[in-house]
Amino acid sequence: MTTIGRSFGAMAFQARAILGIRTVRVFCDSFVALLIPLYLTSRGFDAVAVGTIASCMLLGSAFTLGAAGALAHRLGVRALLCVASLGMVVSGVGWSMDPALPSLMLIAFFGSLNPHGGEANLFRPIEHAALADLVPATSQATVFGYYSFLGALAGAFGALSIGALPTLFDALSERTTSTAIFIGYAVMGIAVCAIYARIDLHSSETPRQRALAPGSRGKVLKLTAIFCVDAFGGGFIVNALIILWLTNRFGASMVESGALFFTAGVMAAAAHLLAAPISRRIGLGGTMLVGHVPASLLLILAALAPSFGIAAACLVLRGFLSQLDVPTRAAFVFSQVAPQERAAAISVTLMPFSLAAAVAPFLSGWLLLSSSTVGWHLVAAGLIRLIYAALFLWFSVKDSPNG
Repeated sequence: MTTIGRSFGAMAFQARAILGIRTVRVFCDSFVALLIPLYLTSRGFDAVAVGTIASCMLLGSAFTLGAAGALAHRLGVRALLCVASLGMVVSGVGWSMDPALPSLMLIAFFGSLNPHGGEANLFRPIEHAALADLVPATSQATVFGYYSFLGALAGAFGALSIGALPTLFDALSERTTSTAIFIGYAVMGIAVCAIYARIDLHSSETPRQRALAPGSRGKVLKLTAIFCVDAFGGGFIVNALIILWLTNRFGASMVESGALFFTAGVMAAAAHLLAAPISRRIGLGGTMLVGHVPASLLLILAALAPSFGIAAACLVLRGFLSQLDVPTRAAFVFSQVAPQERAAAISVTLMPFSLAAAVAPFLSGWLLLSSSTVGWHLVAAGLIRLIYAALFLWFSVKDSPNG
């Protein structure tokens, strides 16, 4: 722990500022992302409508990630972070207006909110690129571990806070509480934009960001195709739809669901801290793979669980194992490209987390309606992510001897 504290203190002020912003932002993202399915069901929307809105969120994230990859070398990371902050304003103001379904789909597309609670929006690749500029290559896995750890911990507390909603609903009414939370989220977006506009994120030692060179493009596109498989599987298990399944299958309350996501978030945070030391022993690619197969099998077991307790245990353990690859994935991608290509590379490879996953929530919502017992959406996610593990193993052996 002392070593962790020393290395954190040695970071540049800008890097610590990014980590601080990330922590507060993900807390808000996680809380609001879990509020949305409750808000939608209270307005009479069914699981298919919730899945459709989640798909729109992911499609919008894919659009912004693709645009970021194309424009990062022209605009720079600071301008893109300000644009991402304005997406928070669009989400907060839009959701506070109680719009109809077509308007909600547009707001979901253009806003920053997504069903993964902040892990698939524009902030992540650009903040990764900014951090990579501010720290040496040998420290990137560690810094990305901090980034993921703080985000997971903040997301866990955001999920736990959802348990306070029944009390707030009783005190202020559900409509007033939801509106106040959405407006508060918009205000947070304005504050984040103001901070990023004033922070100098340019490192004189790092060449200006540019598009991918021909030699890097092949590897990045191959990785992107493989990550598409993982993203498609992940789209079946977005938090909003897991909450609906737990409620429909076991009658889980908001407090129980919040406690589950909190515990899973704390376990994920621990995995993020462990990822860097593990990667120094077995490599970045090995760390990305080591937990994927058991995590996928645990999803299938959770789908067949006879009780909430067993399902929750499977989901929590699965959350720990599956998160070992989060901080190492960015470092693995950066190891395949030149320093000035980082923003473009990470944007392109993260884009499938939204694009390939965009269809899955709709399908997951349909599966939820078709069965009240077996969680077929969890089964689908587990099987698809096993296929991803096999494909990534093939890539890491064939094309990445340094992974």
